[in-house]
Amino acid sequence: MKKVAVVIGVGEGLGKSLAKQFGNNDYRVFMMARNLEKLNSIAEELKVSNIEAIPVQTDITDQAIFTNSLNKIKESTTGIDTLIYNAGITAPDGDSLTVDQLKDHLNLDVIGAFQAVVELQDKISESMEQSYLQVVWPPCSHSLVS
Repeated sequence: MKKVAVVIGVGEGLGKSLAKQFGNNDYRVFMMARNLEKLNSIAEELKVSNIEAIPVQTDITDQAIFTNSLNKIKESTTGIDTLIYNAGITAPDGDSLTVDQLKDHLNLDVIGAFQAVVELQDKISESMEQSYLQVVWPPCSHSLVS
């Protein structure tokens, strides 16, 4: 039985590279992003390399939609061996954030990651030797107070 990886935040960059790397190591890969057309294109590209990549459309900023998407994955597998949260907002140029920008960052960069772990915790494989969650939060490099 193949191991399962869930990569949240798949586009043409890091997310796609991660999906490809896990697929090349005989993982079944669930790829999540907003743009279903792009996900389908990436899945077809990976299929040429015999990688089983399943596109799952979602919107992390909408809790109900994100929960529904995560539930689709839970219904499609008996366990998850690897969970990667690669979604986030790039910090704006300049040295400060507005309150609204900070709220957007928190919602996508932190709350979305937390929601994914909570929603999928019953499927995260007990066979995992180590659990690890890293959230890189771009606004930390910017002044929050002027």
